[in-house]
Formats: sequence, structure tokens, C-alpha cells
Amino acid sequence: MKNDPFVKSNSQKGVFEMLFATFIWGSIPIFSIWCNLPSPILVFFRVLFAVPLVLFYSIRKLGKDEFFRIRPFAPLFLSGIALA
Repeated sequence: MKNDPFVKSNSQKGVFEMLFATFIWGSIPIFSIWCNLPSPILVFFRVLFAVPLVLFYSIRKLGKDEFFRIRPFAPLFLSGIALA
């Protein structure tokens, strides 16, 4: 982290991450118009690609045992299934 010329501190890293997330969320309407897919199919593919990536990152960051020990895991998991 100290040798990275683009990121000088944790607060700058957070600002960069927020700008990147804003760019991604802002480009989604343009992509949805360009691809001519119905909304449910577009949402399905977004979830299809996002869930494995988020699970991989979370398990890698927290560890497998700690990830499944988190208390709100079950209600969040069930609410996600209910929304699907």
C-alpha cells in the first residue's frame, strides 16, 4: 500500500472506491438501454454474476467459519430468496 502512487491513505482509498461504485451504478441504465433485455432478465444476470463474487470475497475476507457464524446471515439469506 505504501508503494502505490495512486492511493496515499485509507480515506483516499475510500473516496476512490465510492467514485468507482458510482461510475458502475451510473452506467447500468446506459447498459440496459443498449442491451435491449427485459428488466427481469437483466436483474437475473446481475444477481447471477454478483452473488458468487460477493460470496467469494466475503468468505475470503472473513474466513469460512466466521462468515457462516454471523448472526444476520440466515435472515438476509432468506429475505434474498423471498425477493427472488
